[in-house]
Order: sequence, then structure tokens, then C-alpha cells
Amino acid sequence: TNIANLSYSSLQLTPGGATSYSLMGHQTGGNAITGNITIDASATLTTTGSNYNITLAGNWSNSGSFTAGTGTVTLNGTSQAINGSTTFYDLTKSVASADTLTIEASKTISIATGGTVTLNGASGQLLTLASSTGSSAWNFNVAAGATKAISYVSVSWSDASGSDASQKSIA
Repeated sequence: TNIANLSYSSLQLTPGGATSYSLMGHQTGGNAITGNITIDASATLTTTGSNYNITLAGNWSNSGSFTAGTGTVTLNGTSQAINGSTTFYDLTKSVASADTLTIEASKTISIATGGTVTLNGASGQLLTLASSTGSSAWNFNVAAGATKAISYVSVSWSDASGSDASQKSIA
């Protein structure tokens, strides 16, 4: 099923059976998603056709599958969350004012080989990466050959032990 290159307030993929959804253009600029993306258990969202990019102001929820290709997911809202385990090629969140990105406890955020993770706050304006429970860790795996651009972050309840040895320490 193709997803037209239009402006969406939210994108919820909730099929009755196993269904693959393909972006037909970049969801950036005037077509950025101003709300949430929800990928339900029987859905697969793919950006691989032309490695389309996604800019998202809301939350990312993945109970199904996401096939990133070499596209970038940019989180540009405030008080955002990532729910569900997801492998991104490029993941970007940069803030000028203090903000929190909440990641679901016990779930894994992975950066693929060749990809880039960019997580940036500013001097005196940290980007906080926090667990959804505050008492159980989320997992952060960065593959060999990935690039890290991480600065001015405060991280709590996270486990990066699954990252390639060449990627430790994470910051």
C-alpha cells in the first residue's frame, strides 16, 4: 500500500492483516508529520524505495516493523517519545532549549551500519534521554560503521552494552 506524499497531522498504520506501507515521497518540510506515527503489530512501514526522510513533531510508536533504507528520521517536536523497538538508519533530534526524549523501557533503539545518530542539546540546555518508567532501562545499540554526533545530553536508565565495541562509549 502506497502512502501519498501529502501533509499528515498523524500517520496511523493499523491494518486488519499483514500489510506493507511504502512512502511515496519525503515527509519533510511542508509534508512533515505534525502529530504521531503509529505502526501497529501487523504493519510494516518502509522508506527504502527512494530512501525517503521523515520529519516528525509527535511521538514514534512501533509495534510492527520499520524498514529505514538509508533515510533519516528527524524528531523536531517537544517532549517526544519513542515507543517500541526500532532500527533507524539516521536518527536526529537537536534542541536549542532543554527538552526530553522519552524511550520506552526495555525497548531497543538501534542505529544501522553506515547510519548516523545525532542527539544534541545546547550549552545549559540539555537534551534528556529518559526511560518511560524511570526505574527500568531502555537499550541503545549503535552498529559498527555508524557515526555518532552526540553532545549536551543527559542520559538516564539506558543500556548501550549491545552496541559494537567500536562505538563505546556512546557519548
